[in-house]
Amino acid sequence: MCEINEIGLRLRELRETSDYTVEQLAAELKVDPDVYRGYEQDGKDIPISLIYEIANKFGVDFAEILTGNPAGHLSHCPPRPWPGGQPEPGIPL
Repeated sequence: MCEINEIGLRLRELRETSDYTVEQLAAELKVDPDVYRGYEQDGKDIPISLIYEIANKFGVDFAEILTGNPAGHLSHCPPRPWPGGQPEPGIPL
């Protein structure tokens, strides 16, 4: 599981690489700049809807902000063991 403060760090990195100040982005999101700054600092209590709005604004996948992994990349999920061992050869997964 990702640390919640990593979400804040990813939000800050995304904002900075998009050449936005905290004040500019907060104004566009209709959020108080101090509140938004807090989201970037610790990632706590940030509404999912706001993360979704930021993802859409900057054209990134919502899940990538949450996990830090590109869309469709599941390296953060360990492989699940097959019940009773490995599947028999020829059986589709």
